[in-house]
Amino acid sequence: MNYLLVGNDHYLINREINKLIKEYKIEDINLNKYVNDYRLEDVIIDCQTVPFFGEYKMIIIEDASFLNKNKELSDLLLKYLDKPNLSTILVLKCNEPLDKRRSDTKKILKLCRLINCDFNDDNRLTIIKALLSEAKLSLPNKLFNEFLSYCGNDVAIIVNDIEKLSLYDGELTSEVMASLLQKPLDDSMEAKFAFINALYQKDLPKVLNLYRNFKALNYEPLALIGLIESQFRFVLQVKVLLKQNMSDQEIASELKANPYRIKRIINDTYKYSIASVNKILTNLSELDKKIKQGVIDANLGFELFLIKSCQ
Repeated sequence: MNYLLVGNDHYLINREINKLIKEYKIEDINLNKYVNDYRLEDVIIDCQTVPFFGEYKMIIIEDASFLNKNKELSDLLLKYLDKPNLSTILVLKCNEPLDKRRSDTKKILKLCRLINCDFNDDNRLTIIKALLSEAKLSLPNKLFNEFLSYCGNDVAIIVNDIEKLSLYDGELTSEVMASLLQKPLDDSMEAKFAFINALYQKDLPKVLNLYRNFKALNYEPLALIGLIESQFRFVLQVKVLLKQNMSDQEIASELKANPYRIKRIINDTYKYSIASVNKILTNLSELDKKIKQGVIDANLGFELFLIKSCQ
C-alpha cells in the first residue's frame, strides 16, 4: 500500500505515521527513512526488497516535494507505483499542496491513499473533537466553546492542553480551565498575512516582531518556511503571467484565485523581480535542507534568512 501525506502540521503527520506503523506491525528493523541527499533509484530498490522477519516493511520519504518540481523523478516513482511490492508500505511526505493539473500527479493520486495533514479552518473542529474523543474527555458545550478559545494553530500544544485537562482530579469549570491553560498569542490568519506582507514590504522590524510572536507560540521555523514558500511560489506564478501581459482578471481566472488577492499581490510585491523571487525560493530550499541535516540551528538560520530577505 502507498500513502501520500500532504500538509505541514508535524503532529498530525507523525500521528498518521504512528497509526500506520501500528496497523502494519512495523518493527524498527523494517522501518527506513530517507531524509536528504538520497537517490530515488536507491529508494525504489529498497522498496523492492523483502522485509526482515516480518510481513511488512515501511519506507518513508521525508520530503517528496519533487512531485511538484521534477517530472523525471515523478515518472520514475510512477513506474514503481504501477507494480509495487505488496510487502512494502511506502509513505510519501509532502508539505506543500500538489499541482493536481499535472498528468503525473493525477496518476500518483490514483495509486496512493491521500491523507490530509493540514490543520486549518476547514477541519479544525473535526480534529479537536477527535483528539478529545481519543483522550476520552467529554466537555459540555459551554466548556467546549471556551476550550476552543485556548486552541491555537499548533496541534501538539492542543494535545498537551487536553492532557492537562484529562489529568485534573476534580470537576472541570471555566475557572479551572483558565488556571490550567494559557490562551494563545495572536496566531490568526491575519497575523500570518501581516507577517508575509511585512516581508513583501521588506519591513525588517515588523517581520522580526511578528516572527518572535510566532516563536513564542512554539512555531517551528520549518512551518514558517513552508508558509513563506507557498506564498512566494504564488507570487512567482502571478509575475510570470504578468510578464505575458495578462490582466488581473485573466490571472485570477488562470490561477483560480480571488481577483482581490491578485491585485494585492501585484501591489505588494512590486519591489520583487522574477529573479529575486526565484532567489528567495532557492534560499528557502537551501535553508530547509540545512536545518533538516542539522548543519544550522533552525531559529538562527531563519532569522538570518529574514534579515537577508529584507535588505
